[in-house]
This record gives sequence, C-alpha cells and structure tokens, in this order.
Amino acid sequence: MIVSDSMSSPVYVASPTDTVAYARNLMLKRHVSRIPVVENNRLVGMVTKKDIGYSLQKKGPVWRNRSPDSALLNTLMSTDPVTVSPGTGVRDAISIMKSHEISGLPVVEQGMVVGIYTKTDILSSDLVVTLKGKVRHYMNPPSLVSGDHSLDHVIDCMRTGPGKVFVTGEDGMVAGVISETNLAFYQVRNEIERHKEDDKTASHVMTSPVICVSPDDKIKEAVRLMQQHRITSVCVTHKGCVKGIVTRNDIIHEVIR
Repeated sequence: MIVSDSMSSPVYVASPTDTVAYARNLMLKRHVSRIPVVENNRLVGMVTKKDIGYSLQKKGPVWRNRSPDSALLNTLMSTDPVTVSPGTGVRDAISIMKSHEISGLPVVEQGMVVGIYTKTDILSSDLVVTLKGKVRHYMNPPSLVSGDHSLDHVIDCMRTGPGKVFVTGEDGMVAGVISETNLAFYQVRNEIERHKEDDKTASHVMTSPVICVSPDDKIKEAVRLMQQHRITSVCVTHKGCVKGIVTRNDIIHEVIR
C-alpha cells in the first residue's frame, strides 16, 4: 500500500501573503486541519490549526497585540515542511510522521503539491481493522483543567500533554473538551481584540457534550466514534468521571508496532 492509494486530493492551498483569517475560514469550509502554503506553484510552508490556536497565547508571536486574523501566513507558517512522494509506502509515511512529530505530509511530485496524507487517512485505512482489545489497554492519562483556568494554561497543557484538554467540575465529572480546533475557530476574536484586559477562560472555548467511551469498550468503538465525529481523540470515563484519553496517535502507534 502506498500513499497515493489513500491521500486526500485535490489540496486546498494558500499563499504566504494570505491572512490567518483566510486560512482559518478555508479550514472550516473544507473540513481540513492544515493548509499547504504555495508560492509560484512551489510549496514554501504549512499552516495548521495548532499554529492558529497557539497564536492566542499571550507569550506567543510579537503580533499578539493585534488580531491574529489579520496576520499574514508567512509570519505563522512552518517553513521547509517534510514531504513524501505519491509512491512512498504507507508504513514509511507513518514512520516519518512519528519521527518528525507531525500529523500530515504534503505529497509532492515534480515539485508540485498533488495531495496530502494525514493521520486521519491512516485511521480510515485497512491497517486499523486488525486492532483488537479494550479501550483500557490503549488509554493514557488525560490533561484536566477547571472552567476558570486561563487560555495560557490550557495551551501549556496542550503542548505538554496528549493534545486535547478536558474541563472538569469539582466532582471530577467531565464538562467539556478543548481542542486545537476550539482555539483556532474561536468565534469571539473580535471581542478579544476589543477587550484585551478581560482574560478568557477554558469555559469560554470548550465544546460540550464530550464524546466518551468506557474503559471496557472495544477499541474499535473508539475508532468508530473518531471517524463518525471527525475527532482525533475520545474521553474515557467511568460513571461520568474522566479516567483517561485515547487518541488517534495511540491507535496509529499500535498499527506500526
């Protein structure tokens, strides 16, 4: 099996002088998490939901004091992105993603971007069909915050943890989840711009209800829910309390073992 068998194509691209708002809206419209940045038909960078979401952190880029939406992609994008060719083997592509700690690879042929291969494509592949066992054997410790934690704290948890952050009440019950998508598509950016003195908190950006499984569910149920809801992780709960998280990365790690 090679990358061209399951890569996404056509690819939606942007230019270095397009704005963050343009890339964010393109992601939202096309249901994608990353946009290749192309200049003169050549790949020069990549911008992801994570890049946009993390721009909300106060100790972030120097343009933090103005609306992130107005910034140009050349101030935010990752340069010299790692690429693969259409004929690259799927397992080789997965190994490249793992070694570079990235979730997607532009597929380049003769210098042109012809597709993109992501961990979502892997999750939908036949490689996952062989997985067996219960959720408890795949889950990992979650990152937890309270509703009044700051966005800076939430982003710090995202950087050091499994990516998603669960918001819990004092009783330990799950109240919401915060993902890179929540930050990147935060709908009150104009309000942030007008009221910089008002610190927004986890409760302002979280999504609820949370997609959950139990520790004793089969791992295939977790995969099904990720595919159905277009999410990259599920919360593991017991009697409403958060016990762990299963991520797309956990699934892929087992696939390539």
